Amino acid sequence: YQIIWTGEIRFAFDSYAIDQVASKTLDEAGDKLEANPGSIIEVAGHTDRTGSEDYNYMLGQERASSAKRYLAERFGIAMYRMFTISYGEDKPVALPDEQKAASKNRRVMLTIWGPPQ
Repeated sequence: YQIIWTGEIRFAFDSYAIDQVASKTLDEAGDKLEANPGSIIEVAGHTDRTGSEDYNYMLGQERASSAKRYLAERFGIAMYRMFTISYGEDKPVALPDEQKAASKNRRVMLTIWGPPQ
């Protein structure tokens, strides 16, 4: 398997709700999963540094689960094709001294893996 598509969705502070911008990215992921029936998707939840470590792992998992639920409900993607993980605050893409670092770190990373095309 190799990576055939990647995407990112962002979240508001302390939220795991899918907004209109996130739904467009998830729709793109769903289309790619439908076009590649042998593919699987990794859905990785992330948070900013606000809150306790335990809470951030839980929030990261809720974010990943909401994306997974969206794909299952809207596209009928089978659960066995979707894998979720939460990294909490452990893998930031923006350092604290960067502008808008917290909002950049509140995200779900989507990676679709499929057979070589």
